[in-house]
Amino acid sequence: MTGVTRRVSVRDIESLAPDGSSGAVIVSDDNDNLYVTKFSHNGQGGPRLLVNEFVAAFLAQPLDVPCAPPYILDVDGDAIRRGAAVLKSSPIYEEQLPTAGTAFGSPVVAK
Repeated sequence: MTGVTRRVSVRDIESLAPDGSSGAVIVSDDNDNLYVTKFSHNGQGGPRLLVNEFVAAFLAQPLDVPCAPPYILDVDGDAIRRGAAVLKSSPIYEEQLPTAGTAFGSPVVAK
């Protein structure tokens, strides 16, 4: 395999991801790098969806399939609390915020 999965800590929840209904959000780390992620409570398959997306991204690398590299994101409770207003603006999270823990994400790619 060519790629190594990177792990980062999420500092803030920045916004809902545009153009979608999957509950994807944009988050940032301590270096202001942006990632798109879905939480396990995402309304489209929960943790199984996240595992499928992670495995697909990881396998795409050695096959030279265009795909953003996979990251493991550590999301703590403080980030969830600070981002509560952003999260609650999505129908997926308006009644139940995601829980702190591990999430899968990819760097935001400029269009």
